[in-house]
Amino acid sequence: MTENKKIPSKIWLYVFAGCAGIVVAVLCVGALLISVSRQWFIFIEPDERGVVLSLNQPTGEVLEPGYHFVSPDKQVIIYKISHQTYVMSANPNGEADFIESITKDGQKIQIDISVIYAVDPERLPELFKTWGETYRDNVVRPMSRSVTRNTLRDFTYDEVIKKHDEIEKNISNELEKSLSETFLILVKFELLDIRLAP
Repeated sequence: MTENKKIPSKIWLYVFAGCAGIVVAVLCVGALLISVSRQWFIFIEPDERGVVLSLNQPTGEVLEPGYHFVSPDKQVIIYKISHQTYVMSANPNGEADFIESITKDGQKIQIDISVIYAVDPERLPELFKTWGETYRDNVVRPMSRSVTRNTLRDFTYDEVIKKHDEIEKNISNELEKSLSETFLILVKFELLDIRLAP
């Protein structure tokens, strides 16, 4: 007595292959949509603003916090608008970045300072057009050093020590005006230390 064995129909193999192909196609389309949506939709954090560029030039449009659609022919440069601190000092753990100056009576002094600043969110397109993203190294640092040196040259060493608060205020006022002209806001300036150079 022979037993008839049923051979599975090939149609199920075709159905399985077809389903697998559909799943792969859906995954590919999904990945493509996610990739495209990341380029077209952008999220701005609460402490950020976005400058919209067209052909590498600012359009004047600034993106506030939240999700935004950006057309493919445009790009967005994101700026932090929160306070940033730049310290120039004789750092024992790193490269020294203090300021050197000569007082009115010819004394060579070294100065440590702290500058707390922020970008002006109302003038971001102008900031980008003038300085791009280099404002810290090309504006804050050289301007702070220059204003500090120039102010201290008007005082003798003894006056520098005795009139610390007055000098700090003078530097702060001058630096505030200078930074404002470059689309930045001075939050606080501090003279951390003043000492005779070795």
